[in-house]
Amino acid sequence: MAAEPIVAACRRVATPPMLEDIVTMIGPSEGCVGPAAADGARCATPRRWRGDIGIEVTVSQSAAAPQAHVMATAERFALDMAAATGRAVRVSARPPGAAPTADAPSATEPRAVIRLIVGIDAAQSLMAPRGVLHGFNPRAFGAKRVHCIAITRSRAGALLAATVLIAGDVEGGLLDRCLLEELYNSTGLRADPRGAAALLDVYPAVERDGLPAMSEDHAAMLRLYYAVPVEALTTPVAVGAAIADLCLANR
Repeated sequence: MAAEPIVAACRRVATPPMLEDIVTMIGPSEGCVGPAAADGARCATPRRWRGDIGIEVTVSQSAAAPQAHVMATAERFALDMAAATGRAVRVSARPPGAAPTADAPSATEPRAVIRLIVGIDAAQSLMAPRGVLHGFNPRAFGAKRVHCIAITRSRAGALLAATVLIAGDVEGGLLDRCLLEELYNSTGLRADPRGAAALLDVYPAVERDGLPAMSEDHAAMLRLYYAVPVEALTTPVAVGAAIADLCLANR
């Protein structure tokens, strides 16, 4: 990545509280489910997208959310994510019931995928045995009143797929909050900052073109996380040290 954006990011992030938040956000989150959830060390392994990314948007016909708004917000996020990570990010619509893209990039679809699904009924096929959400309990959206969640899949530190689920009755400001927070969690910075219940409680979103968007703080943290060398992706603490070294070299 060019030095100038890194210098600007370091000016925002290279202070102990924000740097510590990045380290914390790499760690386990509510989206760590299935066999990995029993292994805290595995859940805390730093993970990043290695290549191009596709965001597939599915909005259930019964969902309260307007599909056009969900698509526009995903496209806004894709622009910000691409600028911060250096990866190409493409958004497409996938109708409810359409077969999901395979987890891993392939010859026919070279992009890894973030599935953004609004309305739990649109995700039933993913919850079947061997499905990417097998082990996730959809009743959590009712009994525990979970509004949204991000679940990632990875191999050897490389993110292969992420699924963002948003309950079908979520709308308005809560919808915007869920869209931005869970899409951001799907980048690899997937936990909440220290002592916070949610990312946006500490680092609020901004509005751009009438849409919820990353703030300069969000973009700076993401830019630095993706700028450290891959060999530093061993533990969250190692990533924090690599970012500190990077910023010392780019003062």
